[in-house]
Amino acid sequence: MMNEKMEIEKLLKSEHWHDNLSGLKWTPELCKAIQLKHSHEVRIRRLEDQLPKLKEATLDDILLQRIDEQHVSDSTIAAVLKSKNNPRIMEVGFSRPDDMLLNNFGMWLAAIIQPPSVGITGYTMYDTSNSARTSSYLDNTFFSSPAGFIFQFGAGTTAPARTNYQIQTPFLGSPEMNKFNVGSASYAGNTISFANVITAGGSGTINEVGVFFQTWMWDSNSVQRVFLLIRDVLGTGISFVAGNPIVASCAMGI
Repeated sequence: MMNEKMEIEKLLKSEHWHDNLSGLKWTPELCKAIQLKHSHEVRIRRLEDQLPKLKEATLDDILLQRIDEQHVSDSTIAAVLKSKNNPRIMEVGFSRPDDMLLNNFGMWLAAIIQPPSVGITGYTMYDTSNSARTSSYLDNTFFSSPAGFIFQFGAGTTAPARTNYQIQTPFLGSPEMNKFNVGSASYAGNTISFANVITAGGSGTINEVGVFFQTWMWDSNSVQRVFLLIRDVLGTGISFVAGNPIVASCAMGI
């Protein structure tokens, strides 16, 4: 364990660490380390971009909320591994610094921050059909079963927008076309991180990763709905073929 930690630290201290991942064995420790390193670099890039805009903002800009700044940031990694029995890294893709948390995320978070009550009602989110869904039944939808977070890979390359409601270009083969559960999240160093892996059944190039919230929504009908909270586009797409394990990892800095 100590040798692995030392090797990871040595790797991440190098200037071109992104280019030195191929061939390394994928482990939970390596996944967490490169996710945190990437998240840190994304924050630096965003702060460098936002600082001039914040300094130039007028009072009207501030009061009318015309500054599109992010205090909560997210970053995503996707990785293609050689095989289940030989989990060596073939390619790793990193989300671009301009990726963002979506409007759905803000609406969802605002909805669950409220005084104690018998239910979370009256909030509106846009599901994967781009239909507005407003909770109206006195039921705590956040804790209803089943509820939780899921990933989805895609091939779309269009830059994310806060109004995105689904992955741009889902794959056609299974299981990579499907949404899949995230792993349990951890919190350390002001960062929430979570990941999971599936094994590809076909081939393609991953360019985008989505994080969705799945829950029962008591609106006009009692049905399960899915809402896109995060859509990240990779700086460089990564290719996979059938049998490759493909990993999604996401971090949110708060």
